[in-house]
Formats: sequence, structure tokens, C-alpha cells
Amino acid sequence: MLVPIFYFRPSIPKPVPKLEQIVIGRAWDLSTDNSPDHVVSPTQRAKAVGTEYEVESRKGKGKRNSPEVQDASPEGDFIDPDNNPASKGKVAPSNKTASDKGPYTHMLKNSNTNRKPQWGGWSVIDVEFRKGLEGIDNPLITLCRLSFKRFHSTPSKYPMFSDLVQVSQCDKDNVTVTLLELQQDLDRARDAIIPPTGFIFHETRCGSTLASNMLAASEQNLVFSEADPLAYIIRHHNHLGAPEHQTRAHLQAIIRQNGHVDMQSPWRSSGATSRHRRLFFKFCPTMMLRMQTVLGAFPTVPWLFLYRHPTEILVSHMRLPMCGNAMQRQPPRVLLRPMELTSAQAKALAPRQFCAAYLGALCKIALVSAQSVPGRSTAWFLNYNRLKGDFLDHVLPEHFGTTVDVQWRAQALASSQFYSKGRDGRQHSDDVKKKQDESNAHNMDMVLQWGLQHLRPLYNELERYASSRNVD
Repeated sequence: MLVPIFYFRPSIPKPVPKLEQIVIGRAWDLSTDNSPDHVVSPTQRAKAVGTEYEVESRKGKGKRNSPEVQDASPEGDFIDPDNNPASKGKVAPSNKTASDKGPYTHMLKNSNTNRKPQWGGWSVIDVEFRKGLEGIDNPLITLCRLSFKRFHSTPSKYPMFSDLVQVSQCDKDNVTVTLLELQQDLDRARDAIIPPTGFIFHETRCGSTLASNMLAASEQNLVFSEADPLAYIIRHHNHLGAPEHQTRAHLQAIIRQNGHVDMQSPWRSSGATSRHRRLFFKFCPTMMLRMQTVLGAFPTVPWLFLYRHPTEILVSHMRLPMCGNAMQRQPPRVLLRPMELTSAQAKALAPRQFCAAYLGALCKIALVSAQSVPGRSTAWFLNYNRLKGDFLDHVLPEHFGTTVDVQWRAQALASSQFYSKGRDGRQHSDDVKKKQDESNAHNMDMVLQWGLQHLRPLYNELERYASSRNVD
């Protein structure tokens, strides 16, 4: 029987296995990490769907229906109070139920599977993998017309995909189709599909939501900020041992549908319409664990990696008691490889040490991806301290190939004055100096010093890539 170990911020951390020095240029092939954490047969995959098991959630004991869940949050990432609608007095999406539906299943009681519209303008809000091989290969897709008009007007009020789903009243107006039906409809509507303009990958607490809000300030941009269905597909396919080509095909269908605009009613207030010209996705951090899968599905799409000085990120996470706890209980193999740790070593780390090791793994995956093909010509690295200026002046026109007109620039800068995840109109305040001062107050905290020691080499390498514009 495993006995949980609790850490109470000791002044001297418990001795842990020493990590090997991180070598930036080592021959580490990310393509080998596209394999699932465990290999199972199609029959075993079919049987796995529908199996109940218990997980510990924020509100006590819940049930989900995947063989190896790593986290009780919809994004599968650290539970961040700023990203959690429940902490803002809103109703948070419930966890997946025993039927193994996506994060908004409890809202979908009014779905009408007999409804047969042309699905331009409808965005994917949920994916349901049913029992049996057919259910795995041809999942149910739930669509809703999202209120992008509200998102464009006040991006900081609806910074996350979950906020947009909630305000769009998707519980009252949605449609459920099979993936095959969706793909057939997409094939008939090729001229009405906006291809992805750019992807944003990132560390945590590094300004990624600010970037997506600046994108959403333009009414010509479709912006999906940490859309849960994408992360759910990646995690679900990994748990069930789905083949790589199937995972990529499912991702392509979901992303193409989110760029499928309504050509008939360009001025309607909800849904993607012909007014939209560009399509952006900001992925949740855990999507980086399958970054090569995403890049393999869209090899020509330019991508941005946002990062920040490790001191500022670690100080932010020191305020979050849940930082790293969820994945540390059962570290996925795809995370252990870039960490260069065994499962036992990862579990033995203090929670904040695991947090630092996790952040280091994200940085390393981004660096290795940038050195690979197609990453070499499609990557751009941007430090948080240059975000407001370089994002509009260089990244968008030079990397994503978009023209930032006077109106978009003014709206983007106006949106940046508000706290990106405030949802209540709070003004943004620069907290860099505050975090640096706070780290000095913790200068005797050996856990913080341990994290900085292992993140600084990666941070310096990120800076080197950023200064060279990441293209050799």
C-alpha cells in the first residue's frame, strides 16, 4: 500500500536523486516519443473504453473512463486558479463521466443527432469516444456556434475556451455528428475552410493568454485558447494506444472544422463567418508532450514558443499549492524522457522540484522540435519581456505572415492593458520586479535554488534561439 508523502515547505529539502546535467545538443529524437506509454491491441483498446476507475478531483472523488488519467483538470495541466472558472464564481465544467465523454458532456443533453445542417460556423466543443472499435475510430463530435463577437470585444473577459463555450449557451444550441460525417462535410466545403495561420506553444505563466487576447482583438481572427477537445484527443489516444496516423487525422479534422466558416451569413453574431480571415490556436502546455504529433499533422504551419525567466515563473508557481501534484502521482513516460528521470526519481522530488523539472521538459521539447524538420523553418521563440512589442511588430508580420493594421494594433494594445485572465476588467500591472523581489526573499529556499539551477541552461539556450530568430 502506498502512503502519501506531504511536504511542508522545508527549509532544507528532503534528499533527492541528483539529476544529470542537461545537455542541449544531445541526439534525442522526439519522433520516438510519439509512441503511447503502453502498447495495446485493438481489442484491448476497445475493451478499455468504458472502464470505470476513480480519480481524485478538486471536489472529492470522481469517476472517469480512461485507463491512465494523469490529471483531474480538463486541460490535464497544473490547476491554475486564474484558469479555473469555478474560482471566479462561475460553474466549472465537470470532469469526464463514466461514459468517457469530453469536458462539457453535462451541457449536451439537448443535442439532436438527426439535425443535418451544413456545419460552417460551428466549432468543436466536445469529443465522445464510444465503446468498441467503431466508437474509437469514429467518435461523436459535438458542435456549437461560439460567440466570437463577445470574445473580440473584450478578450480578457473570456480568455479561455471554456469561458467562450459557457457564454455561448452551448447547452441550448448544439449538434452532434460522427467524425466520418464531419470529414465528409469538410470535404464538400474546401473553399470555406481557413487553414491554420499559426500555433502558440508555451511554458506556464509566461504571457500566452495575453498573446491570444491580442490576436482576438481583431474581428478577422478566429482564436482558440487552450481548446479542451484537442488536448483530450491527444491524451485519450495515448491512453488507448491509438496509432499515430489516426491521432493526426483526428486532430486535422477538429482543427479544420474550427476553421470552417459560414459563407451564407457573414454578419451573424455567433459562429465563424466569412468575415474571419485567420485561424490561431494556443495550446495548453501539456499538448507539448505530443508536440511532434501536432507538427506532423500540420508541418507547414508556423509556430511560436513563449517562455519567461525561470525566476518569475517559479515564483508564480510557489503560490499554487497544486503545482505539479497531478502528473507527479503517475508521471507519463512521454514526460519522463525529456526530464531524463525514472518514474521513481520523479515521484521522489519535492512538488516544486517536479514543477521545475516539468517546465524544463517543455523547454527542451521546444528546442529539440525547432532543430528538427519541419520545425527548423517554422519556429520562433519569444521572451515574455519582449512580448508586447515584438509580437505585433515582428512575429505576426514576419513569421505568421499577417498584416497588423492600425485598428488591430490599437485594439490589441488596448486589450493588453487588462489582466489577461481577469474576467472582471482588472488592469494589468507589471509584476516582474515584484517577482524578482519575492525570489530574493526566498534566497535561502533551496528548492527554489534547485529549480533555477536546472532551468537556467535551458533559458540561456532559448535566448540564443530567440536572438538568431530560430532559423538557420
